[in-house]
Amino acid sequence: MNLIKQTIFFSLILLMIFGWNLYPQSRDIEQVFQRPDQKSWGQLYNWALGRSEFNKSYALVVGIGDYQKDWPDLEAPSRDAERIRDFLIQDEGFDFVITLTNSKATKQKINKLMEEIFPDKVRSNDRFFLYFSGHGTQRIIGQRTLGYLVLPACGEKSYGDMISMEDIARWDGLLYQTRHVLFMLDCCFSGLAGQQNKARLIDKKLERLSQYAHHLITAGTANETSVASLANWQGSLFTDAFLKAVSGRGDLSSADYGTDGVVCLKEFMKYVDDRIDDESVKLKNRNPLAKGVKMSPQISDLQESEGEFFFITKKYKNQKLQNYSDAPLNYGWPVERKGPIETILPPKIEPEPQNTVISRDPEIIKPILRDKPATLSTDQVNAMLSAKGFFASNWNKTAPGWQNQFVPQTIQGDKVVMDRSTGLMWQQSGSPEYLDWKDVQKWIDDLNRKGYAGYHDWRLPTLEEVMSLMEPKELNSGLYIDSVFDETQWWIWTADQVAGVSLRWVVLFSFGVCSDYDIDDYYLRLVRSGLSSTGE
Repeated sequence: MNLIKQTIFFSLILLMIFGWNLYPQSRDIEQVFQRPDQKSWGQLYNWALGRSEFNKSYALVVGIGDYQKDWPDLEAPSRDAERIRDFLIQDEGFDFVITLTNSKATKQKINKLMEEIFPDKVRSNDRFFLYFSGHGTQRIIGQRTLGYLVLPACGEKSYGDMISMEDIARWDGLLYQTRHVLFMLDCCFSGLAGQQNKARLIDKKLERLSQYAHHLITAGTANETSVASLANWQGSLFTDAFLKAVSGRGDLSSADYGTDGVVCLKEFMKYVDDRIDDESVKLKNRNPLAKGVKMSPQISDLQESEGEFFFITKKYKNQKLQNYSDAPLNYGWPVERKGPIETILPPKIEPEPQNTVISRDPEIIKPILRDKPATLSTDQVNAMLSAKGFFASNWNKTAPGWQNQFVPQTIQGDKVVMDRSTGLMWQQSGSPEYLDWKDVQKWIDDLNRKGYAGYHDWRLPTLEEVMSLMEPKELNSGLYIDSVFDETQWWIWTADQVAGVSLRWVVLFSFGVCSDYDIDDYYLRLVRSGLSSTGE
């Protein structure tokens, strides 16, 4: 599947899930942006800074100003969300940005994105940024203060309908392998998800900034108000300060780089503090009776973090990109003003030149082997072997075996084997030792939590899927399996149960058979399904 088709396919999947409109005509926005070309944020980073630690940048942008129940409406959040969205796409070159404002920002949709969509898409060398603007509140229980983000339909104390800081911590945990994660909350409250970070502004060598970094920042603490004015700051002072900082004004001198085109997290926080002081002085000068601006931006560590999220300024980026003939100076889609919001327009797709051979990725392969566990009798297994042409030296020894198309790959340091004939991705090896059945699920859960090859949906294969690996002759140190696989796992568990008894079907590559042997310990080799031949 080529990249334009992939873009359309994934956007349609999101549309089917949420019923989203890509080109909204009101301030209730549900918008999906996915970069249509092959130049990721990591390529931009490489062009501008000559480094290659990162790949793609993802973002979820939420702004809520219209509240349906007990909360006063706010004038800034939806506009601020649009400004953040445009900055991320136009100036910063993010690859994938979803924007939700007002009534479209439901807990169900946000949970779906943060529990399923983003953890499945974002890999270890990617970056993730969540921006929220709206009301924040807190709840005191005993000695604990719990923080919440208020959604449009929430009542004053309907905490179960809000986004809690425990939700933020859990979402960060689902992205724990991702190199850079930043949650930015333009609201004031206590009860943050992480440990407060009091670190001073230190040098910002790229080697340090690029290390693991998971942070949360907020506009202020409890009993403070996030200050906003469309006339003075086009929205929230905090968000306006952020946009000015990462556009260049926060690019502070340091011992290592001076003004280097990179604005890191602590530089932004220092700029915001200075900006609040300046605006407070201006306000008092205009009105001597005014109390000034009281906001105390906070930064917390969600994980133990050595690096910092950072942004590359547009001016520096464009200067660097002039040195590359294939680098676009305008690194985003054009933005066209239509009514009260800005609509992101897709690029024009030029027709392909004739008589040119263009390499394309194959279509995503629909499952052709059963991928759900079943209870099978011996007769059912024999029928399956015969119908699929699977070789088994005990029951179907004249069969030719499945015609596999194996492609070994290394993804994020982990070895996998893609089978183009079935669309399955296999572990090249598997468990290093035998596992009793009672320990199987824990081993699978641990592997998915770590994200083997960047994926979190590995599972036990069915007997049908495993038998597709069985070769009609010994190919791998006496095993009836292709030598592309590790020979350690010479017999393995399957997900299928034997009918009538409390046993599992197992496969023994050492003998070329499938069986209901009553033995406690086998190896594991896990699988993923529904893939293209590139494994994406």
